[in-house]
Amino acid sequence: MPSRAIWVTKGTYNVTGTLQFPNADVVRNGATIVLDGAGSAIQWTTGTNALANFASNSGSLTVKNGKALATKAFTNTGIVVIGPGSNSSLTSPGSGYTQSGGGSSTALTAASSKLASSAASGNVTINGGILSGIGTVQTAGGQSLVNVAAVSPGTSPGILSATANYSQSAGGSLPIQIGGTTVGTQYDRLAVTGNASLNGSLDLSTINGFTPSAGQSFTILTYTGTRTGTFSAITGDTLCSIGIHYQVVYDDAGKQVRLDAKLAPPGVTGYSKAAQAVGKKITVLGSCFTGATQVAFTKAGGGTVNGTGMQVLSDTQISVKVPNLAATGPVSVTGPGGTGIGPILKIKATILDFNPKSGPVGTQVILTGTAFTGVSKVLFGTTKAVFTLDSDGQITTSVPAGAITAVITITTPGGKAKTKVVFTVT
Repeated sequence: MPSRAIWVTKGTYNVTGTLQFPNADVVRNGATIVLDGAGSAIQWTTGTNALANFASNSGSLTVKNGKALATKAFTNTGIVVIGPGSNSSLTSPGSGYTQSGGGSSTALTAASSKLASSAASGNVTINGGILSGIGTVQTAGGQSLVNVAAVSPGTSPGILSATANYSQSAGGSLPIQIGGTTVGTQYDRLAVTGNASLNGSLDLSTINGFTPSAGQSFTILTYTGTRTGTFSAITGDTLCSIGIHYQVVYDDAGKQVRLDAKLAPPGVTGYSKAAQAVGKKITVLGSCFTGATQVAFTKAGGGTVNGTGMQVLSDTQISVKVPNLAATGPVSVTGPGGTGIGPILKIKATILDFNPKSGPVGTQVILTGTAFTGVSKVLFGTTKAVFTLDSDGQITTSVPAGAITAVITITTPGGKAKTKVVFTVT
């Protein structure tokens, strides 16, 4: 009697010996199948292998304790587990092994677990979900492990080997866990016997309370061939709370990609206002502000002057008052990892007083206030006056010919400032 293609849709089949039923030809699985042991098998009643045409899994498939399962070109949209136990494998010929679907997964849970594509035209392609584990992905010569979704070495953590080229696309992710300095037991690695083509994201996570130190290195990817491309995005590379940054190093001479732990200074990206006056609060924006000890402003005449009333609001915000003698220029933040310098902050000048309040043309007038450094113009109304910058807080000028009763305006790098009352020309 001829075989009949079967789609197993429900139930759980824990097979430790031989499961036989008439005319069996399992093509698709939507149930739970566990093949446990080298001799586990699903057969016709005649003893013929019922999994010879097995090509699709949308349920759960586990191959463990030495079972070597050979299928047709295989598509997984469910869950595949290879291991635990020694020398468990799933081998797909033809176009190879393809995984798709956001919830799908393939896990190699033992060092000797193997996922293989045996044909010369067959890749192992992860279009969706995740491939994880500590075993080996193997293809025929010249073929690839193609990562369009996520390839995650380790079982928190561990080494995943690929006896294949490795190709990561723009949508692919390589998650790496770092919990110490020993590869395999404390941090992850993808070991490629072949070429490595990189793109997509490198997603780092520091686990188990590990605190890396500046100067430590972690080799997360090795390859025996050549490398092309780099990761287009990196997450988890900055540990602001301890002032450490993982620098990604592409070392083609050593045929490796590694992380070098460096000190991570705060990053200043901007301010809550483009300009602020002395004595007023401003919020500094950026990253790695946790543990910050100092905010320094550009100082009139050179150097820096520390802000007052500094308060770290979050890892990305610091509130601080603009100090006396602050001048238009960069603002810096100092934290556990060093000092980060931000863009230019304009310091608005303020005219607090002037004397005398009236007089004829030629009368000498003294302006007092803050942030006068860099003053470029003094106007009585709309008429320019000659002036001398005495200090950051004082300007000496005189009433120009043609001046009329009006406010006095000055122009500085931080903008314009006006007197609160008019100067009366007599």
